[in-house]
Amino acid sequence: MAVKTFLLDFKLDPKECETDEQCLSLLRSVEQELTDWELECSFQTATSDGGFFELLSGPSGLTCTLRLYKAKGFLTLTFERPETGTSRLVCDQTLMELVSRVKKRVSAIDGLHLQPIKRFSDVNPYYGTSGLTCTLRLYKAKGFLTLTFERPETGTSRLVCDQTLMELVSRVKKRVSAIDGLHLQPIKRFSDVNPYYGTSDERILEYDFDKELFSMRTPFQMVQILHSANYGNTLILDDFINLSEADLVYTQTLMRLGKECYADKEILILGGGDGALLHELLKEKPKFVTMVDIDEVVMQQCRIHMRSVCGDVLDNYETENYKIIVGDAIAKMQDYIKEGKTFDYVFGDLTDIPVSATPVGELWDFFRRILGLGIKCLRPDGKYLMHGNGKSSSHSLAMFEKQLELLEPKVKWEKWEEHIPSFRECWVFYQIQLAS
Repeated sequence: MAVKTFLLDFKLDPKECETDEQCLSLLRSVEQELTDWELECSFQTATSDGGFFELLSGPSGLTCTLRLYKAKGFLTLTFERPETGTSRLVCDQTLMELVSRVKKRVSAIDGLHLQPIKRFSDVNPYYGTSGLTCTLRLYKAKGFLTLTFERPETGTSRLVCDQTLMELVSRVKKRVSAIDGLHLQPIKRFSDVNPYYGTSDERILEYDFDKELFSMRTPFQMVQILHSANYGNTLILDDFINLSEADLVYTQTLMRLGKECYADKEILILGGGDGALLHELLKEKPKFVTMVDIDEVVMQQCRIHMRSVCGDVLDNYETENYKIIVGDAIAKMQDYIKEGKTFDYVFGDLTDIPVSATPVGELWDFFRRILGLGIKCLRPDGKYLMHGNGKSSSHSLAMFEKQLELLEPKVKWEKWEEHIPSFRECWVFYQIQLAS
C-alpha cells in the first residue's frame, strides 16, 4: 500500500488577508467548501510568521492541512490518504473541480493542483519558528509514519538542506526503531512558473521551466506555452506536456518517417494544432493535406512561440497543397463520409488513450468515436496513424487494443515506441488498417 499526498495552491490578494479577522473568514470559507468532502476542522492555530495553520480530517483516512501565508496571500491545501482509501479525492477531475470551487469561493487570483506524491491513524500537528509547520501521520495498520514539513522559502529554520534532513531521518529512525526511513525531494510551491507535471501513469516530474510565454483558458482547454532551458518552448494543454521544441522525434515517429511514402498522397490530420505534423508532412511532397483543429488559440500562439516546430505553415490557413480548418473534427469527418471523400492517410493527433480502470466514460466514448469515423474516412488500402500513451500505462494500452478487436469493419494494427524528450518516457504509437 502507498500513501498519496495531493497539493493544491491558491494565490490571494494580500489585501484580502491583512487582518486576522479576514484570514479566519477565508479559512471558514474553505472549510465550508470542504464540508462536501466530509472534512471537518480538528485543530487550528496561528503560526510564528503571522499566518494560520489548520488541520481537517475525514473518512477513509483522509486528512487535509490548510496553511495561510498572510504576508504573501498564499493558501496551501495538502491532502493525504492511503492509496486504498475510498475518498472522492481520487482523480485529476475531482481535484480540478475543487480548485475551481475554492478559487471562486475565496476570490483567488489563481489556483492549481500539483501532481500527487506517492509515499509509502492518528495525526499530530507541530508548529515552530520562522513559519515552520510539520504534520505527523501514523498509519497504524500498516506501520507507516509520515512527516510533512512546510515553511516559507525565506524561513531560517535548520530544515534547509539535505544534510539536516538526513540527520533527522537517522535520529527519528533510531528513536522509534524504524525498519527504514527516507526523505523525498522537496516540493516548491508558488514558484513563478509551475515546474511540476506528470507522466502518463501519474509519476511526478519536475521541469526547469523559467518563463511563462502564454497562458489562457479557451472554451476548449487550458493552453500554456512555457520556456525550458533543456526543452525550449513547450506547449502544455490541460496541465499535460503536449510538445516541445526538442520533440522532433515525436512527430517523425508518429509519421513513421522513412517507412511510409507520402508523396502524391491525400492526408487528413485530426488535431495537430501545434503545426508540427503538417510542417513535417509537407516536406514529403504530398498531393494535399487537410488539418482540422477546434482551438485556434493553439495555432495562433504556436505560430508566435513555436516556429522552430511549425515553420510558417500556420501563417496561412489555405495554400495550393494544404488547408487548415478551424472546427470540430467529428463534424468534418461526418461530412466527408456523407460526401464519400476518403484519404490515403488519416492522423489521429488529438487526445491520448484514456488512463482509467475500465474503458467506459466520456473520454473513451469520444476516443472510440474519433477512431471509428477516422477509419471510415480511409481508402481501402489507407492507414490510420495515431499516438497512444506512455509505455508505463500498459493497462490502458491493453484496453485500447481490446477495443480495436471489437471494431467493425475488422482492422489490423501495428505498434511501435520511442522515447520522447520532454515527456521523459517511452511513448507508444499505432498504425491501423482495414483487415480486408
